[in-house]
Amino acid sequence: MMMMMLALQSYVESSALVVEDAAKLKLLGVCAKSTGLADVTRELETRLKSFSERLERTRSSLDLRRRCYQLLDKVVHWPALNVKGSL
Repeated sequence: MMMMMLALQSYVESSALVVEDAAKLKLLGVCAKSTGLADVTRELETRLKSFSERLERTRSSLDLRRRCYQLLDKVVHWPALNVKGSL
C-alpha cells in the first residue's frame, strides 16, 4: 500500500511541474490565449489540488489504521508475554 502512495505522490509532483511549466510559458507569452492553455492549466491545477487533498486524507487515515493495528497486535500478545515472564 505504501508503494502505491509513493507512486501517487510522484504523479502529483510531476503534475505540479507541468502546471509550473505552463505558468512559465504564459508569463513568457509563448502560448496565445487561443490555444486554451490557460483553461487547461487552471483545470489541471484544480484537479491536482483536489487529488492532493484526497491523497493526504487517505495517507492520514491509513497511518491511523496502521497505528491502531499495531496497538491491537501488542494488546493481543501482551497476556502471552506476561505469562512467559512469570514462569
